[in-house]
Amino acid sequence: MIKSFISRLKSRPLSDISQQQTSSIKVRERWIPILWIGLTGIVVAIMAFTVWQNRDMLLFEFATARYEYIFWTFMAYALSIWVVASGWHLIMSHLHGQDTFLTNLKIYVYTLAARRIPGTLWYIAGRAILYERCGVPKRVTSLASGVEVILSVVSGLIVGAPVLLSSFGTSPITILLFITIEVIGLSLLYPTTLKWCLARLGYQVEQNAITIPKVLLWLLIYAVMWICGGLMTYTTISILQPVPLSQIPTIIALWSLTGAIAFISFFLPHGLGVSEITLSILLSQIIPLPIAIMTAILIRLLTTIFDIMWSSLFFLEKNTVLAP
Repeated sequence: MIKSFISRLKSRPLSDISQQQTSSIKVRERWIPILWIGLTGIVVAIMAFTVWQNRDMLLFEFATARYEYIFWTFMAYALSIWVVASGWHLIMSHLHGQDTFLTNLKIYVYTLAARRIPGTLWYIAGRAILYERCGVPKRVTSLASGVEVILSVVSGLIVGAPVLLSSFGTSPITILLFITIEVIGLSLLYPTTLKWCLARLGYQVEQNAITIPKVLLWLLIYAVMWICGGLMTYTTISILQPVPLSQIPTIIALWSLTGAIAFISFFLPHGLGVSEITLSILLSQIIPLPIAIMTAILIRLLTTIFDIMWSSLFFLEKNTVLAP
């Protein structure tokens, strides 16, 4: 029987086998987004049901909300954007992509709104197109964006480590996962390893282009970014409910941990998903769950409005090339 099966398999044209494999891959690719949308829909439905159950409390909170904190949320978010744009400038200049801070700042700000489009790579594509107009190859922009993702994850976990290792307990699995991700990230950021990876991807950098002090500076700047984002989260919660100042360090750590998890799930579809769900669960440790859910949704709404505002500055750009 086995010989007969093998002979029949050999007698089949390779084109038939190839077509079947292609068809199978297409079926799997078709079901993956459907499955993801279904799971996300279930979670969103649970969040919506929780909000509906506590609608009286939430209506009271919104009726008594301190909307002046929206201004402070905007200021904290603007500071976060300025800090991370400075980090992006250092990455691009150290990789010899673009040395002009104003140009790097403009391109970073102009592509903020693209992060809100469903998908994951739109803002990177937007950066690549704008940098190409400045003479920077798309490959350099893409590689710099990859370095940015690693920096964001590593720095986010560092800032969020106190909450990760205390609030969630010190189980061996938690510690092992944290250490594994940090070791992988730091190993990839080690100058020798990073230069080797860039060379393997077809981009050579000078010997002193990437050094340990430069990488540590990158990490410090991205850690400050997470701190600014945590302050934004604090001011957003304060719109709905007063929060003691003593909770700020915890909120900063929770926000950083949320961001790191969102970056780890970088290639999953975004939207109302990973960030909001994670942030709601984490914040529920210090504020009621309905308030945590509404805070996560409010952050998404406000930051989307702010990003559109910043990116709309692109239409004031009169130069074809974005040099200052």
